[in-house]
Amino acid sequence: MILCRDREQREREEALRDFKSGRVPILVATSVAARGLDIAGVNHVINFEMPANIEEYVHRIGRTGRCGNTGRATLLFDPRTDLAMARPLVKILVDVSSFVLILIYNNLISLTFLSDSKDV
Repeated sequence: MILCRDREQREREEALRDFKSGRVPILVATSVAARGLDIAGVNHVINFEMPANIEEYVHRIGRTGRCGNTGRATLLFDPRTDLAMARPLVKILVDVSSFVLILIYNNLISLTFLSDSKDV
């Protein structure tokens, strides 16, 4: 299911309902899902692009840390366009003592953050 601004509100609500119920195991969402959603059991968030500011990034990956759970967040980081966010991103990772798995492929960096912190 897809959750994005281009969909009607009822379509977004249906996609969210299907994901929450477990009927659909994967939800693809744009930044429309960055804030205001509280979905129990989300254990992995994949960001295909770096948000414009670090606060939005924290809200996006916060989907995995709800209700006392820990989780994993993967970010596709393109140094050609995302370099300005590197310093605040590293600060966040240090603050929550995250383990970072880094994969590099054709100048695109995939960062996977594993944290025991429940306060991301």
